[in-house]
Amino acid sequence: MKILSWVFVCMSLGLACAWASDEEKSTVSDQLTLSLEDPAQEQAAYDKHWYFGVGGTNYHPRLRESEGQIQRELNGLFDWMPRWKKPTTFADWRDDFMLWDFVAGFGRDLTPKTNWMLWFGSAAGSMTSRERYGLISTKINFKRSSLFLAPELFYYPLGKVDYGSIDGTHGLQRVRAALANAKPYLSLVTGFTFVKAEADVKFKAPALGTLFRQEQSENHYMYTVSPRVGLTMPIGKNTSLNPVFIYLFNGPNHSTEYNGWALSFTVRWQF
Repeated sequence: MKILSWVFVCMSLGLACAWASDEEKSTVSDQLTLSLEDPAQEQAAYDKHWYFGVGGTNYHPRLRESEGQIQRELNGLFDWMPRWKKPTTFADWRDDFMLWDFVAGFGRDLTPKTNWMLWFGSAAGSMTSRERYGLISTKINFKRSSLFLAPELFYYPLGKVDYGSIDGTHGLQRVRAALANAKPYLSLVTGFTFVKAEADVKFKAPALGTLFRQEQSENHYMYTVSPRVGLTMPIGKNTSLNPVFIYLFNGPNHSTEYNGWALSFTVRWQF
């Protein structure tokens, strides 16, 4: 009887161990299944947000076409006049970091590392140079206005910013927290740009009136492709500052005029 009792005990322990082993295997299997499904579950559970942004962009285009034409048709023709002064051009404004536009846009999250924005922008500028050479007075005006539409796709290799990371901070502490929690991103813009370029050159003399006048107006329609590298820094509740380095490729014509680099600064609100 003792032998039978021991046999019964051993069999019971063996069944218990087998049951426990099967349960552990089932648990491990379930965990493995969950781990394999995590990316899909993470995407399904990702809380997508909308964005609204405004900002400005400082442009540094080549301007080779317009500067070459001004040199040939204006400075090259009239530099024989004593004390001739070259008129102010958009190249002068560019070199002085004065070529800015205004942008506004909206967008939405796509995945934990991507989102899109649709930007609208415009700019307008007019400059007039007035000089007097003896009895002859000159008035030279250059004017430009532009509009653009630019969809932008963002990729955050290190993930997006955590806006809560700066909660409870103030002053320099907030600045340090914003820099410490900034996230880099890469983006690509493909869009449409329209520029209207105008020039009005007038020479006048007393009693004689207008001696010479030349007017010119051109409309430029271009596609734009622009790779960008930027940084998103949390600066407030659901608010970020985004400095961006840009290079612009424009076509199919006027690439030597409008291609070039730019710096952009936008503020975006998440909601």
